[in-house]
Amino acid sequence: MSSQALNIESFQVPAQVARASGQPASGARPWHQSRWYRILFGLCFAVVGVAKLCNGLVLLTGTTKYGAVLKVNQSDLYYTTAVSKTEAEALGDYLVQAKFFDGRQLSVQLTKEGQTLQVRFPVKPGFEKDEAYAASVGVAAEELSQKVFRGQPVEIDLCDSELKTLRTVPAAKPAK
Repeated sequence: MSSQALNIESFQVPAQVARASGQPASGARPWHQSRWYRILFGLCFAVVGVAKLCNGLVLLTGTTKYGAVLKVNQSDLYYTTAVSKTEAEALGDYLVQAKFFDGRQLSVQLTKEGQTLQVRFPVKPGFEKDEAYAASVGVAAEELSQKVFRGQPVEIDLCDSELKTLRTVPAAKPAK
């Protein structure tokens, strides 16, 4: 035998032995130092950052898929670019006076198609089929037309919770 001491630090562990013993092979890096891990980790941070940026832009501009939002007595009044903020504020004031916006968390949308203003309310499933309810909604649409929107035509859309129209109710013609 040779009188030289065995230098353990320079000893190379073969890959097969390393796998069997759970030790890293010579020159192998731990998983958290690998290039793919760093790329994946960086991509995750980028995706989270873009999501936060988009959320911040929505909060900054007040614009959502339903339009700009006004907070009125704990409720959300969305309005699209087809109507003015003044019209949306007038509707919000009326809904507070009428005790519709009474502090509960509700959502309503105001938009316009052609010359007709559309007020979109979510309703419980089945209410859109109730004719007596639809008749009372038609009267409310006429009241909105006269008291809020200076005689402009108004229709009320009865919607699901995502503000998708289930039924459109035009303003009732006033009795003469």
